[in-house]
Amino acid sequence: MSAARYEHKYLLEYSKYATIKGIISPIFSDSNNKFTKYNVNSLYYDTPNLDYFYQKINGEHRHVKVRLRTYNNNFYDQEKYWLETKTKVKERIVKIRSEVNEIPTPESWLSLNRMDLLVERAKYKLKPSCFINYEREAFEMFYNEEKLRITFDHNMTASPSSDDSFKKYILDYKDKNQVLMEIKNHESNYPQFIKNILSSISLKRVYFSKYAEGLNRIRKIL
Repeated sequence: MSAARYEHKYLLEYSKYATIKGIISPIFSDSNNKFTKYNVNSLYYDTPNLDYFYQKINGEHRHVKVRLRTYNNNFYDQEKYWLETKTKVKERIVKIRSEVNEIPTPESWLSLNRMDLLVERAKYKLKPSCFINYEREAFEMFYNEEKLRITFDHNMTASPSSDDSFKKYILDYKDKNQVLMEIKNHESNYPQFIKNILSSISLKRVYFSKYAEGLNRIRKIL
């Protein structure tokens, strides 16, 4: 199980993204820090009544996501996947993940020794609900002996979960020029240099779910 953390999100116009990246790149350029770029492809699971989706859009204090994730373009032809549950209670998030070497079914979760998955499967008859894809830039450093990550997600798209319609409906998010920035930290309080950046550019947090936003767009056209 991963330690609880906080994830704060900001939707940026491209000019503000470029400004922030220019500021933080030198800070994260030390040899002990890390910068990576990669593709993220996630298959989300939900209940027949879309309980997870409604937990989010109704603003419930506790909401859950269950997803299968890869970091390459071809979702159906991978040697490694990550099966994850992500539970948020108010502001705190706990993510649990297992590596699997093929696309699992909810029935095969029994072999993973994952009580979190079994509880969700027992409560809800989960099935695939949609794909979410985006390109990510990730900056990573250790601050006060804890990992601090700043990520920028570009070109977010959503599509239905069935293989037949995967390429038929690929939906861009509202403004393709917007970039989603996330600050992920084990403490709710930011380092001072992050506070200075947010203050100087006048950024405000948003409560944005790529899953809920993407599925909502799919439901409007299908």
